[in-house]
Amino acid sequence: PDGLLAAIEVREPGGKYGLDLIDLAAGNAQRLLTSPFAFGEIVWESDRILLAGIGDGESHALNVLRIGDTANGKRKLVHLQGPTGSIVHLLPKSPGRILYQSRSGSGNLMVVEMLLDDQQTVDKFKTTRLRDRLNKGFDNDIAWFADGHGRLRATMVRSGEDIALMYGQPGQYREIMRYGADNAFVPVKLSDEGDVIYGLSDEGRAQRDLVEFDPIQARITRTLYSRPGVDIVAPLFDERGTVIGASYYEDGNLVSNYFDEANIRLEALLQKSFPGRSVLPLQRSRDGRKMLLWADASDMPPMLYYMDLDHKRAQLLNEYYPHLSGMKFVRSELLRVPVAKGASIDAFVTMAPGSGKRPLVVMPHGGPIGVADRLHFGRDAQFIASLGYAVLQVNFRGSDGYGRAFREAGHGQYGTGIEDDIDAAIKAALAKFPLDADRMCVLGTSYGGYSAMISSIRWPGRFRCAVSISGVSDRMLVFTASDSARSANGRRVLVELMGDPREQQEALMKASPLYRYRELTTPLMLVHGREDRRVDFEHTRRLVRMLNLDRRPPVVLAFAGEGHGLSDLQSTTIAWEGIAGFLRKHLD
Repeated sequence: PDGLLAAIEVREPGGKYGLDLIDLAAGNAQRLLTSPFAFGEIVWESDRILLAGIGDGESHALNVLRIGDTANGKRKLVHLQGPTGSIVHLLPKSPGRILYQSRSGSGNLMVVEMLLDDQQTVDKFKTTRLRDRLNKGFDNDIAWFADGHGRLRATMVRSGEDIALMYGQPGQYREIMRYGADNAFVPVKLSDEGDVIYGLSDEGRAQRDLVEFDPIQARITRTLYSRPGVDIVAPLFDERGTVIGASYYEDGNLVSNYFDEANIRLEALLQKSFPGRSVLPLQRSRDGRKMLLWADASDMPPMLYYMDLDHKRAQLLNEYYPHLSGMKFVRSELLRVPVAKGASIDAFVTMAPGSGKRPLVVMPHGGPIGVADRLHFGRDAQFIASLGYAVLQVNFRGSDGYGRAFREAGHGQYGTGIEDDIDAAIKAALAKFPLDADRMCVLGTSYGGYSAMISSIRWPGRFRCAVSISGVSDRMLVFTASDSARSANGRRVLVELMGDPREQQEALMKASPLYRYRELTTPLMLVHGREDRRVDFEHTRRLVRMLNLDRRPPVVLAFAGEGHGLSDLQSTTIAWEGIAGFLRKHLD
């Protein structure tokens, strides 16, 4: 909070995680903790007390780090070990105390005030009885929220398949909202006084706006920021939790729009200091004069900077991908593509360096609804460009960021209207850039993998190859073998987005690569994790079986222990080396 120290999580070779303390004045760093698990939350309780949670899932083992003065070049350190749970509130008006929630031995959630003086005071939490907890009256509560005074004002309660949001004060809570699969209002933060919930909503609106929700009236009462046809990404807060702006995407770049003159000048300074990059202030000191910044661009991996406004300097603290340091990357270019009725869609072209016409890899994004490509640094696109190929990414109908109507235009358009938009972008890119129309491949993950296969069927002979990573081959199977279909809300949303298998079976099968495998004549590579809960590995198994029977076996890379996408470094390396070889075989 005083802006003199920073704490950074670092992933070490071999998969371990470290927590480093950086003394910004002295310019040195020291290791505070090492863990086999990631740090779920890292929070400064005060200028010299750091709270770090370690562990998988929603609950983390609490570590309290009391940081002392410097001796022999390092800060003195007292390490206190707390229980497993999560922080509810930091209680700024009661230094050295926090509200903490954890499960009792019987499984009940307990919220208590924890004193952080020494190991003995921290251990007292473990002996707290149910009758002494602050969150009395609930047995199925899963999380609590406090206002700026540390008063418990809201809780999330499990209710069947839904989560109910309860609001009030001890002994007087009432339900104000239910979380379903299609919430029109997404809560973000409780105000300092606890009388307002800040959040995002597109209910009855043309786009997702930043709004205030009155918990007493249980309705949205005020719009804080709206931009026609643009979806707000997130509200921006100061250190006191007051809304000071909103962030959104414009022409592929992240933009921060502030409400007050001081922050408007700050944003202008940041744009001048980091031209052509997306810059996001992550944290500020108490006086707002020092901050941590996150900056990246399509041709620059993410960087963490320390900005000192008093001395007008920005200092690089860390690189998100240090192994890429010193490498040169290619800037992506925005391509505005005209489509039906005078509208347009955004696409991004990443051209490999060199001369002459480049082969093109079309890379549709996943989702497909509510997801979008941006001008952030993309490792996949840069890797493909490093092989000598151009990359085309398309924000087709259904993509996020362009308003509600644009998102909803993607409903029911899987394999049809979405691919029509990709087709229009391909034609526009071929007309504007030096690309070889006779050497194109299509590659994607999740929905992008499905799109790669169905596009190969719709336009036979257009692509020299197709790569599907965790892609759907049987749209009927999604309704019985996907975590998206395990709840009534989830199934309802799938029907809205994809169609009803009880009434539209023929249409769903027609739009499934599996049932049209004889038309899937493009050389195909399938990459899939065997433990994928979103797109079951059975999608790949069935398609491989049919193509083998047709004596046209695809190239298959199947990974044990991997889910929807690849997380293990070795699996990732094997997959992308294989993809590179497959592309070279068909494009070079």
